Amino acid sequence: MMIRRCFRVLGLCLAVLALLTAAVLAAGEEPPFAAVIDVPGLGEVEIPVQQTERGDCLFLPSAARPEAFVLRFSGETALLSGEKGSLTVESGVPFSLLPLLAGEGEGCPLTFENGETRLSFTLLRSGSLGSAWLTSSDREQGRSYVEEDKERKVKGVSFALLRADGTPVWAGELKNIKGRGNSTWSYPKKPYQIKLSEKADLLETGEAAEKETTWVLLADYADESLLRNRLTFDLAADFGLPYTPHSRSVDLYYDGEYRGVYELCEKTEISKGRVAIRDLEGEIEDVNPEIGDFALLPGAEGTLPGVVYHYTPDLAAPEDLRGGYLLELDYPNRSMEEAAWFSTEGGQYITVKSPEYLPEEAMIYIADLFQRFERAVMAGGTDPVTGADYRDLCDPDSLARCFLILELSMDNDAFLSSTYFYKPPEEEKLYAGPLWDFDTGYGVSLLPADTAVTLSSRFGRSLLRIPSFREALLDCWQELEPRVKDILLSADPAAAGLRLRSLAGYDGEIAASRRMDRALWGRPASETAAEDLHSFLLRRTVWLDERLEAWAGGDVPYWTFEDVTPERWFFSAVEFAAERGLITVGTSLRYQPYQAMNRAMSVTLLHRLMGAPTPEKRAPFRDVPPDVWYASAVAWAAETGVTRGVNAALFAPNAKVTREAFITMLYRCLLTAGVPLEEGADLSAFSDGEEVHPWAREAVAWAVGSGVLQGIGGKLEPGGETNRAQAAAVAERVCRTILDPLEE
Repeated sequence: MMIRRCFRVLGLCLAVLALLTAAVLAAGEEPPFAAVIDVPGLGEVEIPVQQTERGDCLFLPSAARPEAFVLRFSGETALLSGEKGSLTVESGVPFSLLPLLAGEGEGCPLTFENGETRLSFTLLRSGSLGSAWLTSSDREQGRSYVEEDKERKVKGVSFALLRADGTPVWAGELKNIKGRGNSTWSYPKKPYQIKLSEKADLLETGEAAEKETTWVLLADYADESLLRNRLTFDLAADFGLPYTPHSRSVDLYYDGEYRGVYELCEKTEISKGRVAIRDLEGEIEDVNPEIGDFALLPGAEGTLPGVVYHYTPDLAAPEDLRGGYLLELDYPNRSMEEAAWFSTEGGQYITVKSPEYLPEEAMIYIADLFQRFERAVMAGGTDPVTGADYRDLCDPDSLARCFLILELSMDNDAFLSSTYFYKPPEEEKLYAGPLWDFDTGYGVSLLPADTAVTLSSRFGRSLLRIPSFREALLDCWQELEPRVKDILLSADPAAAGLRLRSLAGYDGEIAASRRMDRALWGRPASETAAEDLHSFLLRRTVWLDERLEAWAGGDVPYWTFEDVTPERWFFSAVEFAAERGLITVGTSLRYQPYQAMNRAMSVTLLHRLMGAPTPEKRAPFRDVPPDVWYASAVAWAAETGVTRGVNAALFAPNAKVTREAFITMLYRCLLTAGVPLEEGADLSAFSDGEEVHPWAREAVAWAVGSGVLQGIGGKLEPGGETNRAQAAAVAERVCRTILDPLEE
């Protein structure tokens, strides 16, 4: 009994000691030991035990050799125990771990004892991945410093890339390292961009053009498989999409600490080994030799019909402005943070990724080309202004191939963001690609399984309305489908194409490292990640095959706004108004049908209804600046007497408009345009007909008599707000019953 009690006390003491040791680690003090790895080019690197939600872990790269393992700690010797026994080890002296290890599995439990220090931890080791190493010369500017600010470029960091066997691919000092990404930067596992001191083919493609200085390390935090980007790039490359990035999974260590599985990837940029088109950015630099830093130059905004653009006015332009250009579709807030961007008539924002800084002449050139392309797509394939076919403005083959990959991967950013186009100088047309950013695809976003993601954007829906494009999709699918079925979904780990491999092959390479990554970041276990991805692709391939046949047959759902769907009573009215250009769209693609119309919206709609005539003078109101979107409409309304300000100085553009006020403005609008109007109806048929104000009675009576205004449950509700759905319905009725017949 006494012996048993002693063991209980001893066990309790050891447990308390372990908790105290863990508390010391949590407080940020030096861990009791570190594994020592010799990294070619960097020398000895210490890898400490790291705390995770699953306990203390020691994460080792595949290059670490268990038969020649080295620990460094204070004192001369320590005891290391495992499931198969114990070893007395010397600090800094190699020894074999093999006698302690029972097997692979989730990891090997070990205990380190050195004097009063006792620490139990799990040893995890990568299987087949190479490793990347970042080491800061100044630890005050280490990883935490870099991650404080995405735009902070830090020098004095060494980088080494090793193969799985530990042999070096490249080692040297970086020019700089910085953060990167948009939504991915908000995750705890940060992505980076590194710039080497010399060009190198880090991915060992064997092609001289692939030697570059700038590379990215994608974190893929949202992707439990850690494979989505890589397999998509390889599939797209084998499918025939030029300039698709090469990439490779690596275990990343930053200042000795394991940071998880990263994807070492080529940056999407214009260069010989990336997007291999003419470098217009370099030519702009050549004709502006007196300017040291373009980033210090002020920007300015300009306009084309339907287009707003941002450029750098102090830059001289080269003689030849035809390219190359690299464009990215993105959200307004992201685009407007950049030096060169433009927005289109369709409400899409486009960042000019290269050249990063554009003189106005170059911006007008590329914005006009994209606008003509978008206009042709939105109009069913032919630009209504120039008569150009969309295939004359963008390569249809690359467009169809990109579309299919976006749909197959269920990329919820399709044609909204992270969608690229490039423009070579040899042709007056755009090309779709390169593809980018698929870590939140393949069902991660939890969209319904039968969702067509390309229908989430007006641009994607418009493409599907073009019969020749639907035919191109079906033709290209005959090339893509066998690559998915015969290679990607093959049960043979050795199945491979030019770059594409089977999921089984990818998974076999990354499985051990994925366990380490998930343990580090406290993410759910992902033993079925590849299996789940396989099941998704199998279902998606069947679904897409059926959808393409249906689309080719003309079964194409289409609507302009995601919140105005066919079952809504106002669907046809809003679609009509959008097609006529009476209402505009934003990148959110939400019409907000129940939002109240204000005075600025109302006069703008009426102004467009009359063909948007140019006013003779600017708006005479203090609260209507000349550069706001509704300035011309307000000036026209004031000139014609359609409406006046709330007083001589103010228009009150944000004031809401009642139903009787909106109808009165419409009535005056038609009268001033000389449109013959019928006599009004008796308002007593409505229970609230007497509530119509005297100044509005004539207009409301006419609207009821002509059928332009319809009651709501037997009431007119003259003092109620006019919402955007009602305004669109009134506009459609006026066009169909009054204005259109006048033109026949």
